This record gives sequence, structure tokens and C-alpha cells, in this order.
Amino acid sequence: MLNKGQATIFWIFAIVIVIGIGVYFIAFDSISTGGVPKNFQEIYTYYEGCVTQDLKDAVDLAGVQGGRVNSGVYVPGSDYAPFSSHLNFMGFSVPYWFWISGNGVAKSNVPTKNNLEKEIGDYVEKRVGECDFSSFYQRGFDVVVGKPVASAKVSSSSVAVSLNSDLTLTYAGESVKLSSKEFQIQSSLGSLFDEALNFYNKELIESFLENYSNDVLRLYAPVDGVLIQCNPKIWKTGDIVNELQQGLEVNLARIQFGDKKSAKGDLKYFTVDYSTSSNIRLLYSKSWPQKIEINGDGVSQSALVAQPVGNQQGLGIMGFCYVPYHYVYDLSFPVMVQIGKGDEIFQFPLAVIIDKNMPRKGLSVPDEELPDDLDVCAYPVQNLKVSIKDNKYNLIDGRVYYSCLGQECLLGESEGGIFEGGAPACVNGFLRVESAGYADAQKMISTNDELVEHEVFLDKLYNVSVEVLVDGKAPSGTVLVSFDGNRTASVTPPENTNAELSEGIYSVKVYVYGNSTLKIPASSRQECVEVAKSGISGLFGGTEDRCFNIAIPETTLQSALIAGGSVSDYFFEDQLSKGKLTLRVQSLPSPNTIEQLQTNYVLFESRTLEAEFS
Repeated sequence: MLNKGQATIFWIFAIVIVIGIGVYFIAFDSISTGGVPKNFQEIYTYYEGCVTQDLKDAVDLAGVQGGRVNSGVYVPGSDYAPFSSHLNFMGFSVPYWFWISGNGVAKSNVPTKNNLEKEIGDYVEKRVGECDFSSFYQRGFDVVVGKPVASAKVSSSSVAVSLNSDLTLTYAGESVKLSSKEFQIQSSLGSLFDEALNFYNKELIESFLENYSNDVLRLYAPVDGVLIQCNPKIWKTGDIVNELQQGLEVNLARIQFGDKKSAKGDLKYFTVDYSTSSNIRLLYSKSWPQKIEINGDGVSQSALVAQPVGNQQGLGIMGFCYVPYHYVYDLSFPVMVQIGKGDEIFQFPLAVIIDKNMPRKGLSVPDEELPDDLDVCAYPVQNLKVSIKDNKYNLIDGRVYYSCLGQECLLGESEGGIFEGGAPACVNGFLRVESAGYADAQKMISTNDELVEHEVFLDKLYNVSVEVLVDGKAPSGTVLVSFDGNRTASVTPPENTNAELSEGIYSVKVYVYGNSTLKIPASSRQECVEVAKSGISGLFGGTEDRCFNIAIPETTLQSALIAGGSVSDYFFEDQLSKGKLTLRVQSLPSPNTIEQLQTNYVLFESRTLEAEFS
């Protein structure tokens, strides 16, 4: 039995428990999950959704731009090598992983996982302050977003961003301050990126795309052969190019990836032995920048003409005529590699190269006679004399380099415009000369003679400020200006307006893009190709049609061509020295449909621009 003192203590504990329960329910009514007061839950939910959407946008951009959230600086191509540093694909500027630069040099630009994570973090970090809280401001909320610092982590099944940013929310005299937070979305970006690297390395080593393309070349175009006839054989150059492009478009799309041994029938030929859990497809379009050159006897821009043998005077004893032909092809064209899992896609373009009817050789182990640590520059055993001049034949000083076996050696600097010194002995190396204020010059030379003498002419460089006017006014969209000629340069006014140009002829193109929400709906189309029949009937020319479906996913264009034009002109030194170039172009209709967008590109080709120096 309790005494009076014990009963008093019991009631005190009971009162404390009741008060505690009351405080808990009062607090629970004002605090929601995550430690955010109930009054601020709605605004904080919006903030989380805004940052999560930025993260999703960054992941989507990285997927369609070859692992790049920021696609980087655009470098145009040239007539010799029409590739630029980026492929314009469905409105996206996608950086090449492997391409041929404007001066004919093979280049690679493969991102790393660390670089991918950094760009995703930077993207989210820059856009945190762009969340639109205006509707909450109208309701009396005050929102202060501190300076954010974000870092991303890409794994095989998710992408996470740790965001360190103070978020201060105030309403009706109540205030709360929230700090760091991790945002995460489910995504296969990491595994798709790893798959893309594996695929790229396999192609770089094995050149299987070049091998398939070489088969297409020999199937769809005249390369080597003999025809039994007495009249000349004539092929239209345009028809050959068109059929070759159609053959590439159809056959590359048929390539699939898996276990070659388990493939049956014709699929065995089109199966690349490559184990993958992803969907991989290859895209090629004849509308993309590419080079197709045909060389040989009787080749002109309009036709290939092979002359018969046997109908000439004195050869009647043969009793028949035949037409031999041999043509040499140089091909270089882009292929877009798309790797998908579920609704996600990762894509990157690369260049496929066939040089003189031969596929690009895959990477191999260096020759045993040339060790990895061989320093070619350590053996300047040949005498070389180089005279460096401007285009007025005045001697100017410069620095001389020589490249041999993949190594570039600094030979030294000239004195009074003349360099005399040693150089490595090499056949078909490259001499390069640079001088301040002049464009670099390069030429192929061999240094295996006792004394080699060469003249090198350098063009003076002028820093030109570029202004673009659309219908006489400054444009509001994104502007890209490319110069292709003696120099290749590009500017993106108004952020980047200066281009270094030298005297010479240039092809100038101006593209103006505006914001777009135009959607290209998902579609599919059937392609059919005439192929040789299997079995003995194929040996005697028997053919049959084989068809397959190509699926194209829905795509939203973020920008569309709204103005532009081009011109080819010669820029003289007295013009360049003025320092400012104004380019005037006309606007194009704002496209609301795919047909209008296509029409704009057709109109662009016919629009000329006005170039004026001042």
C-alpha cells in the first residue's frame, strides 16, 4: 500500500508524461517528415522537385551529347576533311569521340567518368538559383538560396548529387534554415557510359565498321573488274555516290551485336561478336558531312569512263573486247552509335575511314624494332635549312618544328629569317613553322638527303571582331559563325566575337538558332535492299528483296534554325586590318512543324549573306 509521499511522486510523473505526450502531438502537427515545418513543406517539396528536375535534365543531356553536359567549343571542318568537332543530330550538337580535323589529323575526344560527374554537378550548381519561387513570394513567403556547391556521383543504376546550399525560408514570422541535401534519381547512365567505352575500344582496335563499309563499297560501287564488251562502260558519278550512300544507310543499320556463332542465315554476317545486355544500333545519313572521292583513269566530276581493250587497230586477232576498270575510293563519314536500356539512351558519333579502298587499320602493338621509349628527336643527324618569309617575300623570324614517327621535335629558332640546324632523318615527315602574329604553316618534306633546303611562307594574322545582324538588328537567339578557308575559325556572338584570320578565300556561314519546343514524334520506317540470293543462283546474278524496320524515338528539339546564310569571298589584308566584320543575314520563318524546319534548311542553302569590313 502506497503512503502519502509515494502517491505524490506518482502523480508528478503522470503529469510529466501527459505534458510530454501533448508536446509531442503539438510538435508532430507542425513538423513534417525530414525536419521541415509543416508551413514550409509545400515550398520545400517544390524546391526538391526543381533540383531533381535539373539533375534529370543533366543526365538526359549527357546521354544525347556523348557523355557531355557541356558540348564544348565547336571547331568547323574543311573541304579536305568535312568533319567538324560536333555532329548536328536532331538539333543537338554532339561531340565526336573520333573524327578527322579540318587539317586532316585524326583526333579523339572521349570523356572520362570524372569529367562526366563534374559537368553534372556544375549543371545542377548553376541552376539551383533559377528555381522559380514567384508563386510563393505572392503568398508572403521569403526564400533565400545560398551559394550552392554540388558534386555528382554516377553509378551503374543511379546518379546522385550532393548539394551544399543554405535554403532559408520565412513565413508569418516563422523561419527555418536547411542546409546540405543529397538528391538521387534512378538512371542507367553509368552502365551505358561504360558500355559505350567498351564499344568504342572494340571499334578502335578491330575497325569492324570500316570492314563492313568496305564490303558495301565493293558491292554498290565499281572498284575492280572486267566487262566483256567492246563499247566504253560509263557510270554517272552522282549515281555511284547516291547508291553507295544508300548502301551504307541500309547495311550499317542491319548490324547487330551478340553471339555470332548462334546467329543463323544471313544474320550471321551482320552479327558482330560482342556480348552486351544493352540495345545497340548504328545510324548513318547521307545528309551528314562526309567525303567521297573517286580517283582513277577516266574519272571526272560527272562520270567514270572505262575504255575497252581489243577494238584497237592491230588487236583484231583477239576476237573479243573487254573493259577493265580500277577505281580508288577515299571515304570518311560519321556513324552515330546509340546504346539504350529501357527509356534511356546514350549516343556518340565517330568517323569511319576508308583510305584508298582499304579500311582504317585498327590499333596494334608497336613494331618490335621501334621501342616505346625511342626518342626520334635525340638524333638530329641531317642538315636542314629553312627560309621563313611573309607573303611579301620579307624574311621573318620564327620557330621550326619537325614531326616524324608520331613525335614532334623543336629544331630551334631562326636568325634573320633563316634557320640552319639538324633534323631527324625521316621520309615524309612534316615541317611546321610558327611565328608571333602569323598563321602556322606546315608542309610535308623528307630529310634523308645530305642538305635539305625549303622556303616556308607565313600569312599575317588579323584579329577581327565579328558582328551579326538579322534583318538589320542584333539577334536574340544563339549565333554560330564559321570561317572555312586559309584558316578555320568559329565565333559565337555576342559572347565570343573575335576570330583570327589571314588573307585568303573563305566560305562563311552564319547560323542563328532560336528556342524551340518542337517535337519529332516517334516513327518507324521499312527499308528494303536488293541482295544476292543464297546458293548457286546468287552466283549467276539472282537477287531478292530483304526488308527490315527502323524505329526512331520521339525527340524534342531545344533549338531550331531561324535565320542564316552563307557566302564565299576573298578577304584582303587591307580589309582584315580594319578590324571589324559585319555579317548581315535574313530571318527564316519560325518553324512550328517538322516540314517547316526542313524547309528552313532548304532556304538556308539559297540565302546569301552580306560581309562588310569597317
